[in-house]
Amino acid sequence: MNEITTEERLRIVEELNRTANDSLGGESLQRALARITGAEDTSWRGVMRRVAELAYRPTTQVQVAPDGRYHCFACGHDGKTDPKCGLNYCEQCGAEVTN
Repeated sequence: MNEITTEERLRIVEELNRTANDSLGGESLQRALARITGAEDTSWRGVMRRVAELAYRPTTQVQVAPDGRYHCFACGHDGKTDPKCGLNYCEQCGAEVTN
């Protein structure tokens, strides 16, 4: 499974929502989904696998310091968050924080 960044996931969701409000312009649903999601394998199986990858969000644990600096154990990213707000997702890999 390829890692999908949060930014890429949000871009795809936005385009899916936009497309849901428009016509496919003669394009099949399968081709539209392949194009929007960036599926390398454009067969229906490949498109469905890509949609599943997008729906799957990995989980991670993080180590958070009192100043809000954190280390993601899934991707190794070191970042900073507001210590009062907590951390729900790694800003780098998008993994959901479970600890």
